[in-house]
Formats: sequence, C-alpha cells, structure tokens
Amino acid sequence: MEEGSPSTTDAAAAALLVAAAVTLTSVALASAAAAADSGEPVMESGEPRIVELYPDTPEHRHTGEYVAVEFPEPTDTTGWKLEDRYRDVALPNETLEGRVVFGREDSPRDHSIGTVRIAADGDNVTLRSPAGVVDSVSYGGGDADAPASDAEAPDPDEGEVLELTEDGWRSQHVDATEFTYEVYEVDAAETYVTPDAGYAALDALETAEDSVDIAGFRFTSTAVADALVDVVDGGGSVDVLLEGGPPGGFGEDSAEAVDPLAAAGADVTLYRGGSRPYRYMHAKYAVVDDDRSVVSSENWHDASVSDDAEGPRGWGVVLYGDGPAEHLSRLHEADRDASSMVDWSEGGFETYERSGFGSKSPDTAFEARNHSDVDVGVYTAPEEAVEQTARLLSEADGYVYVQQAYVRNWSTGGNPFVDELLEAAERGVDVKLQMDGRWYVEDDNRRMKQRLNDAAEAGNLSLEARLSEEALHNKGFVVDGEHAVVSSVNWNENSPTENREVAVVLEDEDAAAYYEEVFLSDWRRSDADSEPEGPPDVYLQILVAVFAAGAGVYLVFRRTR
Repeated sequence: MEEGSPSTTDAAAAALLVAAAVTLTSVALASAAAAADSGEPVMESGEPRIVELYPDTPEHRHTGEYVAVEFPEPTDTTGWKLEDRYRDVALPNETLEGRVVFGREDSPRDHSIGTVRIAADGDNVTLRSPAGVVDSVSYGGGDADAPASDAEAPDPDEGEVLELTEDGWRSQHVDATEFTYEVYEVDAAETYVTPDAGYAALDALETAEDSVDIAGFRFTSTAVADALVDVVDGGGSVDVLLEGGPPGGFGEDSAEAVDPLAAAGADVTLYRGGSRPYRYMHAKYAVVDDDRSVVSSENWHDASVSDDAEGPRGWGVVLYGDGPAEHLSRLHEADRDASSMVDWSEGGFETYERSGFGSKSPDTAFEARNHSDVDVGVYTAPEEAVEQTARLLSEADGYVYVQQAYVRNWSTGGNPFVDELLEAAERGVDVKLQMDGRWYVEDDNRRMKQRLNDAAEAGNLSLEARLSEEALHNKGFVVDGEHAVVSSVNWNENSPTENREVAVVLEDEDAAAYYEEVFLSDWRRSDADSEPEGPPDVYLQILVAVFAAGAGVYLVFRRTR
C-alpha cells in the first residue's frame, strides 16, 4: 500500500498522481448495451468526468494504477491538467474523445500506457481545464487541506477499483463480475439429495460427449475424475476450476483425483485470490455439453456422487436446458480469466491426509426425481446472494423450511437471513430451521437455536429451530411449496458477500415438493434436546477450524506432496 508524503525515493514517488510525463491513449467507448453486458459503468453524456481510479494495486511496486477520464465529445485538452495533492501533470495538446485511461500497460484491465501513480492512503484527484476545475473526486478521506471535491468515493481495499456509476461512486474488486438474477425455462430438472441419490450428478457427467466445465471448493472424487478423463480421451475438453487455498490445504485424496485428470489433458486451474476478487471459490457446479448443468450444495466427493455413499445431507439438481448452462458457462469463463488464477501444475501446495468426521450419515433412500418444464432462476455471490435470498424469504406467506450446515451472526451483530425468518414468523408464517448438530459447529448452532426458540416462545410464533443428529451440509430452503433453492451459500457473512457461490431457484411446485418431503423426513428425525456426538477419536497433528468459507472443520494429518 502506498503511503503519501513527497520524497525523492521510488516509494514516495508511488504516492504521486503522476511521477513523470504521461503517455495517453484514447480508448473509444463501446455501445451502452455492450458496456452494460460487460459490467462496465454506463455514463450519460455531458461534461468530461473522472470515472475510474485504481490507487491500491496488490502488485509489486503497485504497478497497474490508473485514472480514467470520460470525454463525451471531442475535447481539445491543450492546457488541461490532472492534479493530486502533491503535483499536477499536463494532458496532451490534442483532441480526446471517449474513455481515456492514464495508466500503465500492465494494468489488470489492459488499459492504455502511462506512468500514473496515485496515493493508496487517500487523495484528491482533480481534472482542470484552462477555464477552471472540470471535475474532482476524493477517496479515503481525501486531503483535508484541499478544496472540497465534487464527489467522494469510498476508501478502496487493496485490489479494488473505484468506479463512477449512475448511483455514485463504488468500490469493486478489479476482476469482479456482475451477473444478475436471471430466470430460464428448462425442459427438465432432475432433483436429487445426497447421500441417497448423488449418482444423478455422476450420471450427468458420464453422458458428456464434447465438454465439461466444472467448478468446486474441494475435489476428491475418483469417480468424477474417471468420468472427466473419459471425456478428454474421447476428444472432448474438460476445464476444472478449483479453490486454490482451501482451509487445511489439499488432501492427498485431492491430489490422487486431480493429478491423473491434469495428466490426461484436462485444464485444471486454481483460484488463489484471497480477496481478489473473491475470498474463496466455494461454488459447486458443472456444465455438460453446453445444454446440461449440475448445481449442488456438495463438494465433488465420492460421498456425494456414488449410489452407495455415506456422506452428509445435501441437495442437488441436474438442469436440462440451454439457459442455465449458458449462464454458468459465462460465469466459469469469467472466473477462470481472473488474474489470480494459477495452473494446477504451478500450485506448489502441500497435501494432507485428512480423517473423517465420525459423522452419522442420513439413513434414508430418496431416489432422484424428474420434473418437466421448470422455470429456474440463477443467482450468484457476491453479486446478488444477499438480495435474492432475503427476497425469497420476505415473500413467504405460508411456510419456510430451511436446512443450513450452520448459521452465524454477522459482524453487525445480527444476520439478515435470520431477521427475515423472524419477520416471516411474525407475519404468521410457519418457520422451521434445521442445522447441523455435529461437534465442530455445535456451539454456533446451539446458540442460534436457543435464540430463535426463545423468540418463538416470547412472541408465540410458529417458529422452531433444531439440530440434526445426522450429518448435514446442505444450504437450501423451500418457500410456500412453490420455490426451492439449491445453493452453495452458507448463512454466515463471508459466503454471500465475499465468496463465489452459485444458487438456483426452482420455481416449480413439484420440484419443491421433493425437497420438502426430504426436509420433513429429516426434521422428524431431529431431536433438539439430544446431545450431539463429540469429536471422533483420531490422532491429530493439525486441527483447522475455518468457517468463513462455509467449509467447516477439516481434521488433517500433514504430509508434503
């Protein structure tokens, strides 16, 4: 992060708006529609304006910084300047039009060439013509000694760009995408639950002929790997996108599954973002032959895809239709192109031998079920997970049934999804929340259970929370028997606001009835007053307890790959 006070050193020069003469290249704006599709802000015509600032890059010596100015009409910039709190630089004596970027060619967005450097710790940036100030913006508190700016932008974190939108300035991760909620009609949807019918996901992958794009937080399934190797061996393409820094590292079972897949010729890419643009790649989905897609709450483990699995409860769906497949393909491509991706062969990670949880698997036998002509909504985190989840809960007028691995309060002290459940119950909606009762999430979930059940008793509400005695990793819910959500979104703060997550909304009574039937079966086997089992009796060298990603706890024996 560049700190700002004048100096002759490189570090101090990095705090200046312009350290040397600036070479500028004009980049013409695309049409408004094209810009909207790309997620770029769309500005109305008018006076020239500063529209983007990238003051705090994570690169060495903070390369890639830039300032972007929008010239709606051809403008002679002779005598124009860009100024910050230390010095100013003259614009070229020529006519500029469209979006002109003052920045390095190594900018993350491949903007035009220059040597712009602006302070990361707050500054005022001013665009001035011979007639006076044309536009100015401050960020990070600005410069107290400078005149008031026309606008104030947020304080960006490292790796965030400041963008001017129709609603004002915002901060955005430089690689972030903007996928909006879309509803598609599919010919069929095959609903399934794990561990009972995870074979539905594997069957979909095994039918692939031309291509599979697959994303996941963890990948340990040899059955899935074998199916994908078959696609490659048959001349098809396989593109795998995985989280590159999961809590506890990669298990040896991950290496055993992924190494042969990469060796066969599949493209395996690891997301090593940290916070650029997401905290974790936590979504679990696949696109098959551009016309089928799989979305699940579960990782790509054999316990989630085999027909004799013994794993936790989760929900999944196979969608037969171009719409969701095309949506998820665009998502996969955008995430794979993020600057923080590395090839599997370049991961340089250590592997671990991970033990089990000592979990009790649900003793049920629900088969997958097919449904015709289903409307399916798709939303993602961090773009719209909070808004869409809250919207669906707020629209309930009959009942809401929720299964969540765990539910935690946010940094604000509350939880917007829990607030929606309480408000729904106060409207007379029947609310049931079932959470995992295993030892490593027991404290959080027991506190949340107590809070909700106390509120129900105090307000005479039709609201109850229970802990499951069986392993529960689900992140889904049913609303009024009309909507069912299959999702990777945990109800903590980081999952919907910082992670890459995928959720689908099945707007179909028949499909909702399937998940409702499973939920009520699980609910009846819950015993809110029973004591969850303790941790398994295994020898541990490392205990990794990270819930921020929705990953839970992994018990591991450390080994070097």
